[in-house]
Amino acid sequence: MEFLISTLTVFTSLLSVGGFIINSSFTNAIKERSHSVEEIEVRVENVPTHNIIKGEIDSIKLATRGWGLTENFRLEEFELETDPLKFDFGRIRELNAENWREIVNLPIQMGIRTVINEDDLNQLVRSPRIQEIISRFIPPSSPAGFEIENINFDLKSNQRIKINTTAQSIQSNQQKINLSIEFGVEIVEGHRILIREPQGTLNGQPISNNLLQGFTDNINMQLDLRRLQASGITARILQFDIQDNTIELTSLIHIPNR
Repeated sequence: MEFLISTLTVFTSLLSVGGFIINSSFTNAIKERSHSVEEIEVRVENVPTHNIIKGEIDSIKLATRGWGLTENFRLEEFELETDPLKFDFGRIRELNAENWREIVNLPIQMGIRTVINEDDLNQLVRSPRIQEIISRFIPPSSPAGFEIENINFDLKSNQRIKINTTAQSIQSNQQKINLSIEFGVEIVEGHRILIREPQGTLNGQPISNNLLQGFTDNINMQLDLRRLQASGITARILQFDIQDNTIELTSLIHIPNR
């Protein structure tokens, strides 16, 4: 959602009175607001083009390769395509994350395809914010008073992921733990990302099945996309594919404007 609002904000900042946007200008604006981008193509479609004055857009299409949104967040490929959009043209320059429902006059529907490679995934999970989130899911058998020192994701070819984690005692620089967890990923009915068949070791010793089940149950509760319906958002996963070096995700998202 934040991405689409940012995209529309960039779009409106380039409008001139009585005119319409030029795709190349939109492309340059996204480049300026990104950490890096290797390839980018933007198409803002209107037939006829003067409908933009009425606040109508047939579709926004964005395709990128090697897109670094921030220093730690890079996507190998990203594609987005919206259904028709309609908005209050007189207020479009005011658009932001707080007031967008007042300005956008149609529900937002979009398809998104994302590919992230293993190196970029590891760069992302080593950022302080993501390490803080991941630390909440460490099995309760892990000793207290440890903080994550290193995380490494190993993407398998059979829809499985292995995570190797090293943590260090806050009280003693000499004491460390090594946690390794491997699990399969399955999409259920398009709205649940299910962690299955976990295996793990702690300092080389197997973690009990009961503790691993608690670990997977905790994550699976968080990965049910129906939780988004409380805020009116409907998301459905069409494809989730793990290869040796990449994760590919294709999804549909519906966001009501009222």
